Amino acid sequence: MAGLGTLAKKAANHPVKTAKAATEFAKSYLKMRKANVKGGNLAAHEEANREATKKSDAETAAALSALREQYKRVRVKSNPDGSVHVGDTRTKEETAATMDANAKGRESG
Repeated sequence: MAGLGTLAKKAANHPVKTAKAATEFAKSYLKMRKANVKGGNLAAHEEANREATKKSDAETAAALSALREQYKRVRVKSNPDGSVHVGDTRTKEETAATMDANAKGRESG
């Protein structure tokens, strides 16, 4: 499985391609935020992985995707009622569907 070490190696050896792949993740996220998507953002996950793979390779996309998924486990997020929570609130099924969308995007890239 790709992770932060993989990403560091890719950034050291292929900085431009890695930066372009990371930009694709950011673009996909900003597009999703602009559309105000709440849950059900599998298309954004697939798009980010597909476009990042095109800009670099599947291993780099997987590392970026893993980093994003790891961040979800520790992030502090505001709820609509003003309360906050820490961590990922997805069910196991939702997480599995996200991982499938990530992989599908890399395979189609």
